Amino acid sequence: MPTILAIETSTDACSVALYCSQDMLISRYQIMPRKHTELIFPMLDSVLHEAEITMDKVDALAFGRGPGAFTGVRIASAVIQGIALTDQLPILAVSSLATIAQGIYRRKKVSQVLVANDARMKEVYWGYFSLQAGIMQIEGEEQLSSPDKVPIPDGKIFLAGSGFRCYPEIFANRDIPLTYQDKEALPEAQDIIPIALSLWKKKEIINIADALPIYLRNNVVHNNLDNR
Repeated sequence: MPTILAIETSTDACSVALYCSQDMLISRYQIMPRKHTELIFPMLDSVLHEAEITMDKVDALAFGRGPGAFTGVRIASAVIQGIALTDQLPILAVSSLATIAQGIYRRKKVSQVLVANDARMKEVYWGYFSLQAGIMQIEGEEQLSSPDKVPIPDGKIFLAGSGFRCYPEIFANRDIPLTYQDKEALPEAQDIIPIALSLWKKKEIINIADALPIYLRNNVVHNNLDNR
């Protein structure tokens, strides 16, 4: 199996994970808004040091490509592009929403997850994910919409993400058990790893130039500049 170094910075959480084998997965995770640029490189050095390896032993890089915070996803993209260029490493791009769903599966062992993250401007990023061969796969496409436009299907589905905390109207007269909710769920780099391994097996590798953030909002740059 390949040695994969993964980073995730698309939300208030900053995290790094290093997969060396089925018996060795090293991760760092910290919630510190607006501190990602200060945290990311010490985290990278820390996991490599703990594993007692250098970058020349890493086979591939993986990153959370969003959707997420404008600055956050840019940080992950820029860091991954820089490392890939320096060390000539292939890149695997992983949805940050899928990473949350994968984390819910790891912790709760549920097979269906609706992820909805706060996208600001009274909107949410959302998507349905279902378990297939141990990997959370998107059903349909990731979406950006107002909270009241997020349909919650009948039956048991786990609700995860900050969108459910920030916009209670998503629940819209539905009785969802508290045991099937995690309004604080954030993506963690360790949950990128299973998805990245699946992409590696399928040879879904991207070029450095294509390691770009996904925002789902065409006017994100304009809005970000207006809100500085």
